[in-house]
Amino acid sequence: MSSAATFCDMPISAIFDGNATSSSISLDWVMNSGLRTANSRVSGRLTLPSDTGNICMSMDNLPVDASPLSDLVLGMDWFCFARNSAPGLVVRLASGPLALLDSPTLGSDSEPSALTCFFTSSIDLPIIGTSYARD
Repeated sequence: MSSAATFCDMPISAIFDGNATSSSISLDWVMNSGLRTANSRVSGRLTLPSDTGNICMSMDNLPVDASPLSDLVLGMDWFCFARNSAPGLVVRLASGPLALLDSPTLGSDSEPSALTCFFTSSIDLPIIGTSYARD
């Protein structure tokens, strides 16, 4: 089980910002990683450690931001999607643990963007409407 977040299998510092409607990724991180962009957007697999294993999701057309709060800022689009996919799961972010409960301590609801999700875990997870694979 990984103890750090990764994007496209490269370590990344990820935080949650409940005031951000959508997620974004740092221009500096993208340049240093060598990832290709299309129209200032990048796509790839995000892996986050959680209390039961790793949560993995594909993040498509993630906007590249010149001055974000962190390498990866997860907004309400990510939160709503992750909460609906794995309610109650606790993910480990650089900003600290975050429980995927009905409402976060910050921000408000928004519509999820184009995300797909799967999980790796050593135990069965009660997941509705998604698929997962065991380690």
